Amino acid sequence: MMELSPLDRALRAARRGHNVAARTLLDDILAADPAHEEALLWRARVAEDDAERAGFLQRVLAVNPQNAWAAQQLAASGGAEAASGARGQDGVPDTLTCSNCGGSVEVHPERGSKAAMCTYCGSVLDLGTTQLDVIGQMNPKVGPKHPIKPGDEATFFGENHLVMGWMRYKGWDSEDSWHWDEWQLVSDSGVPRYLSHSSDEGWTIQTPIRPTPEVSRSGIKLKEGKAGIKESGPAKITAMQGEFTFRPRLDKTLKVIEASRGDQHYSAELTGDELEVVGGPRVPERELWAAFGREDKLREMDARAERARKRRKALRSAALLCFLAAGAYFMGIGWASSKDGSTVSSGTTEFVSDLSDVPVLPSRSEFTAERRDSLSLGTVEVVDASEVYEVVVATPHDGLYPYPAAEVYIEEPDGDVVNLGRLTNRSDGYELKRAFRPNAVGSHTLLMFVEERSPDRLTFTTTVRTGMWDPGPFAVACGLAVLLGLVLFLAGGFGRID
Repeated sequence: MMELSPLDRALRAARRGHNVAARTLLDDILAADPAHEEALLWRARVAEDDAERAGFLQRVLAVNPQNAWAAQQLAASGGAEAASGARGQDGVPDTLTCSNCGGSVEVHPERGSKAAMCTYCGSVLDLGTTQLDVIGQMNPKVGPKHPIKPGDEATFFGENHLVMGWMRYKGWDSEDSWHWDEWQLVSDSGVPRYLSHSSDEGWTIQTPIRPTPEVSRSGIKLKEGKAGIKESGPAKITAMQGEFTFRPRLDKTLKVIEASRGDQHYSAELTGDELEVVGGPRVPERELWAAFGREDKLREMDARAERARKRRKALRSAALLCFLAAGAYFMGIGWASSKDGSTVSSGTTEFVSDLSDVPVLPSRSEFTAERRDSLSLGTVEVVDASEVYEVVVATPHDGLYPYPAAEVYIEEPDGDVVNLGRLTNRSDGYELKRAFRPNAVGSHTLLMFVEERSPDRLTFTTTVRTGMWDPGPFAVACGLAVLLGLVLFLAGGFGRID
């Protein structure tokens, strides 16, 4: 089935009597192309009232002065007067004609509007001049990131507020730049307020402070004390929509100062000799959307919170599994350590000092003093070079000086000698326990070299085993499981998960 164009969908809605939907679709078309004659004609057909209808008819004639139907309909509705008839009573907006493109511009003079932006061409109009002078130009396609637009209503401080307009500011310093959005609201009693949002600060609603307090480098002087300055710097308006109770200085760079005192946050904007100071509290996001009556946003927040809850729960569960795995690996360490394997060689060797023959030690020896004879501790027949062997050499000692000082080597069939290390102190004597993997099959000879300062007589017990379980991999896996569990637990956050 062929997809309908936006104009086709708008015409279908209009022909079926769905005027609200038709107006929305046609406004979107005209926002992209303000001179779209057919869209202007149909927008006039589904206008809410005669004044709006006259405004669109005037725009049709501005695009095509030869459009007879538009001229006839405009004449029948009272000409130009119908296009700009006052409708400012009881909060109903006036409709003005943009001095740049002829588009309709809705304003609320009863709320003190002084400037407004045309949604068709982006011209910013000065409402205080008879010709609606253009004081700036904006891109009409740029809008706020959050679904708050001019004409929306919200309840703050127990009073209904109308959203008049929206602005986007750009601030910068020598290293970076940033943006924040600000909406001007006016209460039914005529109090202007500013709702602002930034990614760092969240939502804040502020009211102008009268009389305007003094602002210095140290802070903003308030009746209740001084608000300390958090940051300050230049800023500029880069986008806007709607109307405002002040004339924005689009050609000027502002100086913006942010300050705080307690739970109140203050902003000061300086432009030339003009100063505006506003202050107010942060607004939690849930309270904000409740104030605007946005049930859809509240449901969206609930869904987001539920997704976050499920994510935290999943992360906590994964962390628990990691900790359980770490416990299992820890038990594996004990189990592997308890596996003695099979003994392939064992024996006892007596050492008696003999200074008459001092052997030459391998270059890897750690001894620096004069050595005594080398001592053979036996041979090991290796039938599978892929096996890991464990050598345990021990000698008892009563803990009195002199102490045993000896190194153990293994000589492989090719004559290469490997230093296994030296005996170290244990509770009941001195011992060396070392694993090695042979390079080849055949007879391997265990050698010992004893330092001169050792006792004159020593008894060494030697045991060689194979087929043991190495607890090292279990220890590594246990450590990794604990580390991953901690990462997952921290990612899941602290606190109770309902």
